[in-house]
Amino acid sequence: MWWSPKGDYLAFLRTNDSAVEEFPIPYFADKPPTEDPYPKLTLIKYPKPGSPNPIVDLLVLDTASNEVFTAKVESENNSDPEKLITEVIWTGDNYLIQRISNRESDLLKIGVFNAKDRKGQISRTVDVGHSDGGWFEISQNTQFVPADPANGREHDGYIDIQVVDGYNHLNYFSPVWSKEPKVILTTGKWEVEDSDVVFNARTNRVYFTATKKSSIERHLYSVNLDGSDLQALTDESKDGWYSTSFSTDNKFALIAYVGPNAPWQKVIDLEAEHPWDTAITLSENSHLEHTLEKFDLPQTTFSQIKVGTDKDGNDILANAVEHRPPGFDENKKYPVLFYVYGGPVSQMVTKKFSYGFSEVVASTLDAVVVTVDGRGTGFLGRDFRAVVRQKLGHYEAQDQITAAKLWAEKPYVDDSRIAIWGWSYGGFMTLKTLETDAGNTFSYGMAVAPVTDWRLYDSIYTERYMKTPIHNSEGYNESAITNVTNIARAERFLVMHGSGDDNVHFQNTLLLLDKFDLNNVENYDMHVFPDSDHSIMFHNANKIVYNKLLHWLGDAFKGSFKHFD
Repeated sequence: MWWSPKGDYLAFLRTNDSAVEEFPIPYFADKPPTEDPYPKLTLIKYPKPGSPNPIVDLLVLDTASNEVFTAKVESENNSDPEKLITEVIWTGDNYLIQRISNRESDLLKIGVFNAKDRKGQISRTVDVGHSDGGWFEISQNTQFVPADPANGREHDGYIDIQVVDGYNHLNYFSPVWSKEPKVILTTGKWEVEDSDVVFNARTNRVYFTATKKSSIERHLYSVNLDGSDLQALTDESKDGWYSTSFSTDNKFALIAYVGPNAPWQKVIDLEAEHPWDTAITLSENSHLEHTLEKFDLPQTTFSQIKVGTDKDGNDILANAVEHRPPGFDENKKYPVLFYVYGGPVSQMVTKKFSYGFSEVVASTLDAVVVTVDGRGTGFLGRDFRAVVRQKLGHYEAQDQITAAKLWAEKPYVDDSRIAIWGWSYGGFMTLKTLETDAGNTFSYGMAVAPVTDWRLYDSIYTERYMKTPIHNSEGYNESAITNVTNIARAERFLVMHGSGDDNVHFQNTLLLLDKFDLNNVENYDMHVFPDSDHSIMFHNANKIVYNKLLHWLGDAFKGSFKHFD
């Protein structure tokens, strides 16, 4: 629900999911047999690609008259019954903006509705399906810019993120019904992140987080509403990842430094001549810094690697991070684990502070752990991510294989002990990479809660990147995990899934197991977590899943699966 600034109107979404099909999820361990010998069956509304989605409309309540009316911005003949309304924002007391896309998320309409006059219109339409073949992400960070003639703002307007020369940048639209931006606020081969964007109406400055210094860092910047005087508010001379939250009036900012060193938090006055002179420290984590100095920790290095060439013959570079075990010796031969996620617009290679499972593997198993953000991932420009549309898994798997071959050539790597693992989309990527590689580079794989066929996942996410099955049947066929005999050419692999997964349904893994049976594939291990959802937490499962990953991988690197019968 969205209140207008003065509370005269309340906008709300009406959702009709009566045509959406239900997916059954049985729970077997929810109650002991002494209480109920039958499994509990839960039905959830879950639209899959090509099946009916909920039908949505935006309604408005006039609080003075108690009258409810539809915020129509186009005629019934032009309105798409399968539309997605992804953002609603009041721009002033009367104007309501809707961000509307088609169900395949490649046609965007900005609708402007006047609640007082009860009239609406489509102010602009962008069709990326016919321009670059990409898609629109669900964006919910449009910023209202109120009119203030004395401050140079004649009309109400808003700030939106649009693609400018292949990168996501800030655009200022005024009046609100404008078809083109009044000012393009930022440009360049870097991207504004779709969060942490605010406008200070007193100073006419826009604050935002961006990758201007590096795609694996985040710094805070500000720019005047006319596009002049772009400034960095965090220290670009040092590596850093910052996130920011703002006071209600956008005068103060809570700056959270989250890496690469120990995190700290400070509050600064953005309207001061020298904001950092006003800094108040909330936390500095000096104890953590001193504690870390006592341990011999994995060494982390960042790089960019070539994964291909574009249509103009230019190198395509992907970000990579390598964790080397404590006491690393370049004269030794180490096993390598590739940790992959790889989902569209995701990012795993960052300079955030983190000591997680990758570092545990490096330290415990004396192994090198590598993560590569291949094509399709975020913050390296539109071309880098849009290339995967309608063919999920194709370029991403190639990039993991290319990276593995690069590491296999390094003098400190044992090329007979290269493994890959991932969870969710990363589980899909693990299987797709093993399928594509056919045992030539990767010897082992571990897939947790994997998607195995995109026809089985949810419609909103999948159709954004794959279109509907009727429009891209070949793409769905090629992205599915089908050539299981290729996967079986790896030395051995592990699959784990929670039976109560309401996100990536256990159905994915069961259909994969059926393919294994039909093709006599037996060189794998399987672990099912009863009733666990996608996070695998139920009944001690989260501890077990990581223990299993670590111990199974240890056995693999020790050669326990060689000639396994």
